[in-house]
Amino acid sequence: MEQILQALAFPEQFIRWIMTCMETVTYTIMINGALTKPFDARKGLREDIGSIKILFQCFMEFSKASGLQINKNKSSIFFGGVTNEEEEEILAFIGIQRGVLPVRYLGRIQLIKSVLFSIQTYWAQIFVLPKKITKLIEAICRSFLWMGEEKKKLWVQWVHSYYIRGRNIWTVQLKQASWMVGKIMKAQRTMMEAGFSQDDITNMNSCSIKHIYHKLRGTFEKVSWRKVVCHNGGCPRWKFVLTMTAHGRLYTKDRLQRWGMAVDQDCILCNNEKETIQYLFFECSYSKTLWSKLLEWQGIDIPVQGWKRS
Repeated sequence: MEQILQALAFPEQFIRWIMTCMETVTYTIMINGALTKPFDARKGLREDIGSIKILFQCFMEFSKASGLQINKNKSSIFFGGVTNEEEEEILAFIGIQRGVLPVRYLGRIQLIKSVLFSIQTYWAQIFVLPKKITKLIEAICRSFLWMGEEKKKLWVQWVHSYYIRGRNIWTVQLKQASWMVGKIMKAQRTMMEAGFSQDDITNMNSCSIKHIYHKLRGTFEKVSWRKVVCHNGGCPRWKFVLTMTAHGRLYTKDRLQRWGMAVDQDCILCNNEKETIQYLFFECSYSKTLWSKLLEWQGIDIPVQGWKRS
């Protein structure tokens, strides 16, 4: 079992959980009111070809009685923990082809149903599995079913066979499709706006949303005050006021007057000059004194300057 889970690329932690549950459980039997000594949980046949033949004969007897027959062309045997000689002997006796991992889509479904979910069901009868663990197992099974190599993923193959059908993806017109598939097909317009041609997309080894975003956004000159705003440890309200100041969008009295509002033009702090962003924050006697004290406290020996120079 451990070899099978490793071959299927299950996470190591998940494999350790399964193997711990399988290898550490013990049982006791109550006889006449007394419990026997614990014994390990074991099942299966003896590790020899004779036990395999006996089991196969039992299945053949069942087949005769029920009328059900195995389709050897659609059946495979997966080996683990046996030698090559034993494998060849079993294959020659049963007449079924050797299975190779990773399995195909239908084989994956059967493996999930017959092995993985069976393990979960078995241990769920003994222990109360947390809901989080159950969802994790289901997520791993879904990933195993739908994922594989990038070009061999079942979902990718389904889109190609059902929607694209060998046509040029740039010319495919969908009348009915799921929301997700429709968005993927409409991404052509976005990629063209970002400056990508069909050849560029075909030759891509990887695609980054960040790269496409910057291509759509374009190139802009960096502003001088970006580090003051973006790397500021102040509270959000302070950074908001600072950003508005940098863009010249504060509701100072000079702006209100330009909008046609009848307001007093004097600075709200000193009442000496017309209130502008430059005067309010740097040239006002109250603001200039505050700046001087802060610079002195930080040990910075420079004069108080305007917004652009500061």
